[in-house]
Amino acid sequence: MNCDEAKKELERVYSGLNLSFVVLSIQGRTKDGWEHIHFDCVFKKDNYELKCEYSMGTGLFKLDKSKHFLNQEQIPMYEKMMEKPHANFIDKKMHLSIVQKIVEKTKQYPSDYEVLGSLCRDGYDAHEYSFEDWCSNYGLNSDSIKDKKVYDTCLDYYFKLERLIGRDLIYTFYELMNEL
Repeated sequence: MNCDEAKKELERVYSGLNLSFVVLSIQGRTKDGWEHIHFDCVFKKDNYELKCEYSMGTGLFKLDKSKHFLNQEQIPMYEKMMEKPHANFIDKKMHLSIVQKIVEKTKQYPSDYEVLGSLCRDGYDAHEYSFEDWCSNYGLNSDSIKDKKVYDTCLDYYFKLERLIGRDLIYTFYELMNEL
């Protein structure tokens, strides 16, 4: 299965789940030098809610040609961004604030099926592997408290996903996401 076929299948499978998906908040962040837009999201089905976090690098967003939503201080940087959209800007705080405004204005939110698929992939791996094996697979440190917290979060998502969509669909999304 190629990437486009996997994406279409993800959309098809997701559409049959009767889930609602809402982006609750958006925030530009920098973590370990990585500029990204962080989304707080929620999936709902019947009386159950699964809240989650999802992040996308700033280079994934399309720049909007209009400038009316920016303040005067942001416009010069924005014009440089239009010339060189993937440049590494010195004023990261301003760069993030501009990208965040673009995301909010143009509603360039992550797709529901990709967020769910990412949770399934991360959760399934944590469920299938011990912490030490999981660290080895991802090149992480099994002596790190920070990495253990990430592992535990992924494992927690697995059990929440089990309640939301069931084990079989977790695996289906896991397999499809690995095709992308």
